[in-house]
Amino acid sequence: RPTRVRHPLPPVPARAKELFEQALKANTPNRARSYLDAIADLDPANAAIAPMRERLANVFLDQAEAKAGQGMRADAERALGSARELSPNNARIAEVEQKVQATAATPATPPSGG
Repeated sequence: RPTRVRHPLPPVPARAKELFEQALKANTPNRARSYLDAIADLDPANAAIAPMRERLANVFLDQAEAKAGQGMRADAERALGSARELSPNNARIAEVEQKVQATAATPATPPSGG
């Protein structure tokens, strides 16, 4: 019986981290979050999770500020909520929340970002 040569697959958390980085570069934070969740599920002790959460929270905060600046309050609130879930103690949350609250309410657009 011939022996099969097995090519090792990259560990799932490592591959998910690569995909996380790609999703951030593509400005699809919701997709990046799904990869972050996969890493946290498979390897909860992974030291990269906390800094990845902070980076992603800041992407959502940037998005919230941008949406608030465009008058899209519902979208801004959604992005702010995502940031708060990822990093409840993020120093930028209060500042961004004030900007969002100052935005006049407008109809929401469909979610973007994967």
